[in-house]
Amino acid sequence: MTFYCLPINLVVLIYFWQPMAAFFIALKVHLQTISFCMPVIPVILPNAYLPPVYWWVFALHYRSFLIENHETYPKQTFRNRCYIYSANGIHQLSIPVKRVNGNHTSIQAVEIDNTQNWRTVHWRSIESSYNNTPYFLFYKDFFKPYYESEYTFLTDINFGLINTVIKILKTSGIDPGKTTTYIQDKQSPEFRNLLHPKIPAQELGISTFPRYIQAFETRYGFLENLSIVDLIFNLGPDSLNYLKEVYTINFNEQILP
Repeated sequence: MTFYCLPINLVVLIYFWQPMAAFFIALKVHLQTISFCMPVIPVILPNAYLPPVYWWVFALHYRSFLIENHETYPKQTFRNRCYIYSANGIHQLSIPVKRVNGNHTSIQAVEIDNTQNWRTVHWRSIESSYNNTPYFLFYKDFFKPYYESEYTFLTDINFGLINTVIKILKTSGIDPGKTTTYIQDKQSPEFRNLLHPKIPAQELGISTFPRYIQAFETRYGFLENLSIVDLIFNLGPDSLNYLKEVYTINFNEQILP
C-alpha cells in the first residue's frame, strides 16, 4: 500500500477551504446587497416656467426624476422665465416675483407679484406669437386657464404647467416628483445649475436641434430650444417624437417608448 504525504500547510488549507469559500461567497453576496440597498439619488431638474425643449429632452430620458423645490431661489434663470418666438424674434416672458426672505428665500416660498398685470401680458404675447401656428387653436385651452387664475406661489403655476404639458405629450414615461429637502451631495448631473439661459445647450451635449417650421421663420430663421409651447403649437402631437429625435441625434441612443 502506498501512502502519499501532503505538507501540513496544504492539509490545513484543504481542511478549511470549504468553510472559507462559503464565507467569501456569503461576503460577496452581502456586499452586493449593500450596494443595491444604498439609496440612489435621482436626477434633479430645476424648477422652470414653461421649460425649454432641452429640459424636456432630459425629463423624457430620465423619466423618474425630481424637480427642485427647496433651493435658495436664484435670479435670472428658467425658474420664472421662458422664451418664445414673437413677431420681433425671440421674446422673454418673465413672471414678477417677491422674495419674502430676501436673498435667502427658498423657491417654494417665492410669491408671484400679482400687483403687476403679468398674466394678461403673457397670454397676449403667447396668443399674438402663435395664433397662426397649426395647433394653437387646438391646445390653447390647455394653457389659458393658468392666465385667468391668480396663483400665490411660483412653484404652483410651474408644476401645474409642467403636468399639463405631460398630458399634452401623452406619455406615461415622465413621472416627476418634488424634492422634500435640499440635496447637496448628488450622484447625478447637476442640472439645477447647468440648465441655465446663459449656458449653451452644447455644454450639456446637445449641439443639434432639428429644424421644424416656425411662424416667423422667414424673418429671423429657425430659433432653437425655445419654450415647450413653441414646439407644441407648431408640431402638435408630433412634439413627443421631436423630443426623442433630439436625444437620439445628440447622444446616439434611443429613448424607450
